[in-house]
Amino acid sequence: MARVVVIDDDAGTREGFEQILRLDGHTVECAATGGDAFRLIRARIPDLVLADLRLPDFDGLTLRKRLLDAGVELPFVLLTGFASTTTAFEAGRLGVAAYLEKPIYAGELLHVLQVYGRGSKTLRDEVERDSSSAHTRRALKMIAERYVDPTFDIHAAAAGCGVTREHLARVIREGTGKTFTDLLRGRRMQEARRLLMETDLRIKEIYQQVGLISPSEFDHLFKHTWGISPTEYRLMGSQNEQERADTAKRRE
Repeated sequence: MARVVVIDDDAGTREGFEQILRLDGHTVECAATGGDAFRLIRARIPDLVLADLRLPDFDGLTLRKRLLDAGVELPFVLLTGFASTTTAFEAGRLGVAAYLEKPIYAGELLHVLQVYGRGSKTLRDEVERDSSSAHTRRALKMIAERYVDPTFDIHAAAAGCGVTREHLARVIREGTGKTFTDLLRGRRMQEARRLLMETDLRIKEIYQQVGLISPSEFDHLFKHTWGISPTEYRLMGSQNEQERADTAKRRE
């Protein structure tokens, strides 16, 4: 059976997870903050960590980073009620085993233990899982570097990873909870939003700089992601900036 550390600032969630896991025969220890969890994990070196994204002191991704910096590499599952493409991207980059949205039910929780808990699989399965994580991290790195290229797609990423398109699509979905297309579009839309807010580039220049080939595609994807058009988003940003300037002037 697995040794599990559960990190969540909600006592009800911790107790619920602990009860489910103990009834299934696992050893469970809990923490309510990132700092307490960091010390506990370094002392115990569990088989699996289940960590909430939002913690009182620092978030679950920061906990993952600090553990890696300390040389502690183990299966780490991130739990969140506030899923986002950016968080999924960062989770994949950090080698998070899974990224799950709350609420999480007993069956799903036990499945996570079966799939990701160290000691629950054979050595061959462990090697395959490590390889899959490496492919996911490589693909995410390629997205970050090549999203500006309109010809970049999952076929190019798979070739860069030395695997088939089908294999890469599967391991990315398993590792991040998102499709390759979702992650690529998310990266492009994050950069488009930044350029709209921080530069005076024209809309045509922006969509070309984020790897898109037509204004209609850009408008559709931006609306789908952020709920308003690129033009409306820039106008909203300009209005907010003017309001801040007027407020500052009144305070002088």
